[in-house]
Amino acid sequence: MIYIFSREINSKKTSELLKFQKKFFKRLKLCSVLSPKKKLKNKRVYYICFNGIKISKAVEVDGKKIEFYQAVFDLVYDIIKKNEFDFYLIDEWGPIEFKKYGFYKTVKYLLKEKKDFLICVRKELLKDFLSFLKIKKYVLIENLNSEYNKIRCLK
Repeated sequence: MIYIFSREINSKKTSELLKFQKKFFKRLKLCSVLSPKKKLKNKRVYYICFNGIKISKAVEVDGKKIEFYQAVFDLVYDIIKKNEFDFYLIDEWGPIEFKKYGFYKTVKYLLKEKKDFLICVRKELLKDFLSFLKIKKYVLIENLNSEYNKIRCLK
């Protein structure tokens, strides 16, 4: 089942995912791929953290210029494809995924293999996300702290 964690941009989604990861990491074999943000002078840098360990810089946003490092997203895909997990957290689907970069390949794989996963999607991109990937069945979550019981494998 696909679980979609969706709220407005800059609404502390990644912070909530970090707390969720910590709470459930010991209960199940979790694959957590989070993208915490760091603000530097005039730009924002997003890092890929795999199960709590910072792997690499993934995306830099400087004004309207976006630079991303596809190699780190490909590494995540390879890890996910070669290992079995009970549940997957992906943070997040954004503009580069609509161009079939970033987490696109990973999300397509999880959907094809019918894996249980939670993906973070900005509220303003949700409709396009569902249409782009032709997703008809999903569970929408707006607050992980109070709605995590909607996730089947966590009950």
